[in-house]
Amino acid sequence: MEIKFNLDFNPTVTSQEKGVRVVGGYARFYTKPEVIRQKDLYSLKIRSEVHKQGRAIPQLKGTVKLKVEFGFATPERKKWGCLKATKPDNDNAVKLLIDVLADLGFFEVGDQQIAILEVTKRWSDKPSVWIDIREVSGELFRL
Repeated sequence: MEIKFNLDFNPTVTSQEKGVRVVGGYARFYTKPEVIRQKDLYSLKIRSEVHKQGRAIPQLKGTVKLKVEFGFATPERKKWGCLKATKPDNDNAVKLLIDVLADLGFFEVGDQQIAILEVTKRWSDKPSVWIDIREVSGELFRL
């Protein structure tokens, strides 16, 4: 099984952005409201894209390959298509997306099913997140 879709925005925060407050002399970490809003936006856009394809959210079984390409908007045409080597870090940018995919039920067991993860950041004319999720055979990459 495979599902592909494109979201027309970029993440503005990552799941690494935690808040901290001191209560009774102890540090308490919490999820910032902007991270919750980003997660809700991801969830809304993903559900909408899957629905547009006339599908239900699939529950992937077994080994999964996730390919994500972030397109970060820039007015500089000469940069369009070029790799982006500035913040956010790839691992931080994709973590929130993976959490949302897991919360929506894309994985039978959880995001530990992702055996292959490809993340690319590029400069683009408009913001986008391309997502390609597919089940792959466990034998495919055997040595």
